[in-house]
Amino acid sequence: MSTSEREIRAHLQATPPFSQFPEALVDAFVPNAEWVSLAKGERLFDAGDDAGFLYLVAEGRLQEVVPAEPDILIAELGPHALAGEVQLLTGGKRTTRVTALEASRLLRLPKVSVDWLTFEGAMTAGIVNEIVLHRLRRDRLAVILADIFGRLDAHQLQDVMAAGEWVTLRQGDELMRQGEPSQGFCVLVGGLLGVSVRGPDGPPTLVSRVRKGIIGEISILTGDPHTATVFAIRESELVRFRKESFFELGLKYPAFLLQIARLNVQRLRRAMGESRDAPDTAVVSFIPACSETPIAEFARRLAAELSSYCPVLHLDAAGIDALLEAPGTAEAPPESPLQARFPAWLAAQEGTHRFILLQADTLDSNWTRACIRHSVQIIAVGVAAGDPAPGAV
Repeated sequence: MSTSEREIRAHLQATPPFSQFPEALVDAFVPNAEWVSLAKGERLFDAGDDAGFLYLVAEGRLQEVVPAEPDILIAELGPHALAGEVQLLTGGKRTTRVTALEASRLLRLPKVSVDWLTFEGAMTAGIVNEIVLHRLRRDRLAVILADIFGRLDAHQLQDVMAAGEWVTLRQGDELMRQGEPSQGFCVLVGGLLGVSVRGPDGPPTLVSRVRKGIIGEISILTGDPHTATVFAIRESELVRFRKESFFELGLKYPAFLLQIARLNVQRLRRAMGESRDAPDTAVVSFIPACSETPIAEFARRLAAELSSYCPVLHLDAAGIDALLEAPGTAEAPPESPLQARFPAWLAAQEGTHRFILLQADTLDSNWTRACIRHSVQIIAVGVAAGDPAPGAV
């Protein structure tokens, strides 16, 4: 092994996830790695660029932002950090811009040579997916925090993120229950929550849905128990902050309390019918009521009609495998690391389409269950002249 190859190997072994792999596996990447040098201010990639490479920072410091007015800081990347790894799970074009804050040197690996880690084995796939999912979550949270706290520098962003803990709610799980005391507040990062209220004698009634923003702050401000139950309509990811953090963050970041006030004014206006939220992406699953249902034809024709009015994407199991360039993703069992790809991709589509129509299988498959788990609405489709008895799904 040459001096250059030994240097490449040393940097790979010092950078997660490669630092967690056997030496023989790391050695397989050495021939495909190339050095890239950036001058201060030079751009590594921009939003909309093709995502053909993964980068490892060896020397220097880079800044990653979401292009906006002003740009939204996502992270500062120093030695042994990755750049461009999100597309390993979600596919598609770059969604951020990375620029050198100082003269920097990086290793560049072709995405195609990294992709096979997902198929090398459950251990390597799990490690890669965990790191990329953490990064994807962090990126989405950074955008949301900029809306809540205003413009944050790298230190402030890390300070706010460190105050919270990640929570995943499966479909139907409760986040908080009506009548219980407040334990803190949450920021919804992805998914959909339902808000229901139970009267003195009646069943709970769904009164609203939450797609983004802060939940649970009213009980902290008033000191009263929760006035509603909040639960996951579809699988959701949140960051939970303890009760004490609310006032600590308010003192540090006055824009936080201003945003709380604006949020509650908006809720009041919606309740009075004076305003409505802009439509977000709705994920809808079509489930065949019986094996004879022409579910593919139905979903295709509905998608074609809806597309005259708004952006629509129609997907079946083969379609998601093709989009992610990962055969077997749709039908992967729940314990498989491949299962992480579909929700990661869904989260990246937020705002791109008005409707994502998921066509389930005619059988009770892993893909059918994934469709149900991640949908806002589930529609059973049957044949009028067919057997009315429910099918297996």
